[in-house]
Order: sequence, then structure tokens, then C-alpha cells
Amino acid sequence: MTVPRAVPGRAPRPTTTFHPGRRGVVHRRHWYAPGAPRARVVLVPGLGQHSGLYERLATWLTYDAVEVHALDPAGHGRSEGPRAALENLGDLVTDVRALLADLPRRHTAPTVLVGAGVGGLAAYLATTLPSGAGAPTQRSAAPAVDGRVLAGTALLPLSVVERLLHRPGRPPVALRPGWLANGRAHRAALADDPLVHRGPLPGTTLRALRAAWTDSERLLAAGGDRLPTLLLHGERDRVVPIAAARVAAVLLDDARLHVAPDAGHDVLLDAPLRDVLDHLSGFVTGLVAGQTQPLLAAGA
Repeated sequence: MTVPRAVPGRAPRPTTTFHPGRRGVVHRRHWYAPGAPRARVVLVPGLGQHSGLYERLATWLTYDAVEVHALDPAGHGRSEGPRAALENLGDLVTDVRALLADLPRRHTAPTVLVGAGVGGLAAYLATTLPSGAGAPTQRSAAPAVDGRVLAGTALLPLSVVERLLHRPGRPPVALRPGWLANGRAHRAALADDPLVHRGPLPGTTLRALRAAWTDSERLLAAGGDRLPTLLLHGERDRVVPIAAARVAAVLLDDARLHVAPDAGHDVLLDAPLRDVLDHLSGFVTGLVAGQTQPLLAAGA
């Protein structure tokens, strides 16, 4: 996809809706493409973030005839709940599945689930956990999804989380823009946005991550997951090592990996827009044509 220097006029304005969720009211944003879309993207933001950060990316996707739907996880953005508190990732999985179930049925375009960071872990579980599996908060129908994009996502446990859970008497760790972004523009955006959580990470969130990794580790070991997957990872990710993405590319049966040069953890927002759009658009085109192939991108 070619990205012009300026956004064309009459950019589609997102519509916002509110829906009951597992932990209170959930806020959603929707960007509709003019005419019939060739694909639909459902986007799950990362920890401490919200759907509004993806406005520019979503707008450009609509110009490529891709419809975009996103939600603010509970405790994030304009959704209800204690800030950045995820008591159970299964609750987010349920909310993601509810959004997928609510998509308009008037089009038969393929659906791509895109998750950033922890949102990617929720996206993976939403497409792999069977209906009725796990805790009651996870008992929702597995959605019909044609492909997924996991951006800066760890599907296996990170040792840093275990270290953070064993810090008796030490102050909790806060989310810092410098950890998430390598580029100056995105660091500034994170620092200035009042809806971005920059405070301490609750211990409940870290424990929820540890429990969710138990599920993903078991599912990866079982194998048989053939859903086409694009893994996007920042070369300078300070949160999730690139090695985690390379391992996921091997464990998933139909996965391709692209490492974005100089990008940080928030690869969808920190990498050059042209790079992100080219890979998302190419992945969608492959799904539309039914020609996705496993690929470990050069330089990965």
C-alpha cells in the first residue's frame, strides 16, 4: 500500500459505542471503509493503552478498503474498571469474542484479529481456547477468524514478570513511554495522552499474565494451530525479546515474522506507518486470495 505524505480529505470519523463487558462497560471504536470492505480488522490494544492511539493506522486501513473495529480493555481508555488492572485475561478474551460476535453480517470479507503486546496474548487465546474451556470468565464461543496479527507479543512466560512478582517491600513498576517506544514521536504521544496509563502496574495484572501464559504454553505444546498468523516485532523492543517472536514463529504452524528496524515494543505505532501498512495490507491480501504461506522474513 502506498502512503501519501498527507492524509486525504474526508477522513472517516470513527463511531463510538459502549457495551456490557465482563468487568463493566466496554468502549469500542469503529472505522468504516467506504463501500464494501475487502477485510475487517478487530484490534486489541496493549497494556495501559487505548483504541484512540490507533486512529491514524485505522484511518489508512479504511483507504485500503479495510474496516477496523477496536475496544478499550477493561480498566483502559474509556472503559470502566481500575486503571490497567486485569484480574483475569479470560475476561478480556470474553470481551474480544463479544466484539467479534457483534460484527455486522452484511459482508463476507475475511476477519483479522490484531493484538498489540498483552492484547496479542488475548487475541491468541481468543482464537485457540475452546468454548467452555478454563475458568468461567473464559466460557465464550470461539470466534470465526481468518487470520491474526500478534505485535510485540510474548506467548510464553517472560522472566521479567516473575522478577517483578517477587519484589517484597519495593515500589511497583510503572509503565514508562521509554520502555514502549524507541521513536521520539511515539514517546511524546504516550507521555501527553491523558488516557494512557503511566502509573504502577497492579500486582493483579502481573498474576493474570502469569496465569494466561500457562494456558498459551499448554496450547502451543499441543500444536495443531493452523490459523494464518503474522508476527510483527520491533528490533529495539525492550519489553519482549525478539527471541520470543522467533520461537512463536516456529511453534505456530502457519506463521510469518517481520522485524521492524529501530522500532520499540509498540511496533504498530512506533515503526514507520508505511512499513506497518505494507505488511498488514500484504497479509490481508493473502487471506483474501487464500494464498498465505508460512514464512520467516529475511533479516528476522
